Amino acid sequence: MKKDILSYENSDIVEAFCKSFDVELIEAKDIFSQMLKWFVFCTDKETSEYRNIDDATLIIDEMWHTFILFTGDYTKFCKQYVGYYLHHKPSTNADLKQQRKRTIEEITTKKKAQYELVYDILGQDTFVKWYDEYPDKYSLENITKLKKNRF
Repeated sequence: MKKDILSYENSDIVEAFCKSFDVELIEAKDIFSQMLKWFVFCTDKETSEYRNIDDATLIIDEMWHTFILFTGDYTKFCKQYVGYYLHHKPSTNADLKQQRKRTIEEITTKKKAQYELVYDILGQDTFVKWYDEYPDKYSLENITKLKKNRF
């Protein structure tokens, strides 16, 4: 199933992303492929407690948002490639309140476990891209600058 997920293509989603963000088509295609890797990660049973989009992977989340807007394509993709509807769950106020109660040590331990799983499941190249390259290239500030004005 994982190979199937990574082979999925949809130029409409990539082009829509380029309409929303000031990125070249080749870069949007790469972000799309990284999003597919995120889906591979999310379908692994070991990762059920470690599927946190953090600051480093916000651009992948933005691509996911774009994909979800194509509801028919997203639903069909989930059925055919994942086997179930892969829900996108943003943080609620209750989640944020709970997170503030956690200690730095608890947060660090959970992040470390997720990073190790990303490395083990998706490999070194993906790990480096997500947690070394993306935090600078696609920081929240930079993503905000890349967003195109729709009006």
